[in-house]
Amino acid sequence: MNSKGKIEDKLSKGVAWLLPLMGLVCIFFSQGITMVLPYILGIVMILIGVIHYVFYFRSLGHKGERTDKERAYDLIYIIMGFAFLFQGSDSLVTIGVTWGIIGVSRGAEILGKALAKRSAGEKYMLSLVDAAIKLLFAIILLFAPFESLRSHIMILGFEILFTTTSYGSAGKPPITGEES
Repeated sequence: MNSKGKIEDKLSKGVAWLLPLMGLVCIFFSQGITMVLPYILGIVMILIGVIHYVFYFRSLGHKGERTDKERAYDLIYIIMGFAFLFQGSDSLVTIGVTWGIIGVSRGAEILGKALAKRSAGEKYMLSLVDAAIKLLFAIILLFAPFESLRSHIMILGFEILFTTTSYGSAGKPPITGEES
């Protein structure tokens, strides 16, 4: 295994231990998290964008290069991260609306897969329920972003716990909306 693989493996193991802890913090300290969310999210987004760029430039010309679209998203992560840091609590509504838009997009994608499964005569109900829940919460966030942010942080905590405890040993997060 090369040094890049070792670093990524260590990062993955570290995240595997941190995620359940983050889930618990989101559940039990949702009010506190809401107040510091712009700073936490800002720092995390900047780190993700910078780390992706560092790995991209280290592997330039090698297999596994990031695509232009992925690099563009990394740059957006960095820009939005700084915006959240500088705006602080004034960015909570923006965070809520952004989270809502992402939720609508994910819900629509899962709904599309569920409808395709239905047309193909495959199992689709779990995907349909998943899409409906995601769309419902996303719409709530869009129309009341500040008021519903705390409850969404609690839901995120439960989702993180479920994901890491159900699929953590597999080493990969689950694919949302897939039937087992």
